[in-house]
Amino acid sequence: MDGLGFCESTGVKILVSLDAPHIVLTCDPDLAGLLGYTSDEIVGRSIKILHGPRTDTTKISSSIKKSSFNQTTVIQSILYGRSGLGKTLSVTCSPHYDSWGVLRGCTMYLLIFEPLDTAHEGVESSTIDQNNDFPKVLISVQHPHIVFMANQAFTDFFGFSESQVVGRSLRSIHSPSTDVGRWNALIQSACAGLPSGAGLVLSSSACLESPVEVMASLAAVPHNACYAAAVEVSFRPIQPGCASPGAMEWQCDSPIPPPCPLPLVESSLGPAPASGSAAADGGPPHLLSHHLPPPSPLPDRPLYPHNLDGSALPHP
Repeated sequence: MDGLGFCESTGVKILVSLDAPHIVLTCDPDLAGLLGYTSDEIVGRSIKILHGPRTDTTKISSSIKKSSFNQTTVIQSILYGRSGLGKTLSVTCSPHYDSWGVLRGCTMYLLIFEPLDTAHEGVESSTIDQNNDFPKVLISVQHPHIVFMANQAFTDFFGFSESQVVGRSLRSIHSPSTDVGRWNALIQSACAGLPSGAGLVLSSSACLESPVEVMASLAAVPHNACYAAAVEVSFRPIQPGCASPGAMEWQCDSPIPPPCPLPLVESSLGPAPASGSAAADGGPPHLLSHHLPPPSPLPDRPLYPHNLDGSALPHP
């Protein structure tokens, strides 16, 4: 892990094109304090303006190109300022997406190089353990936090295949009930080297929601000659998995009272049978025992036309 540096929440950000010669598209004003160049002097020119005799140009170009494949890499490199003096910097290269989610370039974060011991500040060397019982993924440290790897427990729990997850963001497991603000704070805290956790409602591929305890921490993944900075995110189900039929069986805050039963009416056949009687055991129900009273009997008079005294009218 020697020579590994991580970009934290501060530093100089430069946006460059993915294709050589990697033209600078935008630049933080803070570059003047780091290397002596103003934004106006560097925007529109190749990133090679910062190269010098000891710059590993191949490694920088390779890291920028990896952004085209949704990969984030962290390298150590010597870049040169206006004075001609070289500075050893930690350079984080990550994909940059516009507001429509279209890949537009590579974001380079430049920091004065300070090697981090992976035993400190929440940084651990990590790979995905396919035998891990809990769902787990490795995502990039920059927005939109693309998935590098996912274990089998993750695909089983959320119902996505590995090909549906790797290379994409984790927005697919968000639902209308997901607290996006808490999710973003959780990931940003991990990117800054502070392990964190939170309870969130997430969704499966079948759009079934389930409460999950989410834990995130900064990790380093061996990748070729350098290490890829990543955030390890694990999920601990609070109840059965999102793919289970009962995932949406939520309880109301205020229990709904049961409907009022109809009054029991005792008919001329006697009282209603008690619990455990033949009716309760599946026998014939007691007549009228759970019904409203029967209508009043018909009056004692003919139903055909008649006089007021009850005598029949003459037939026409």
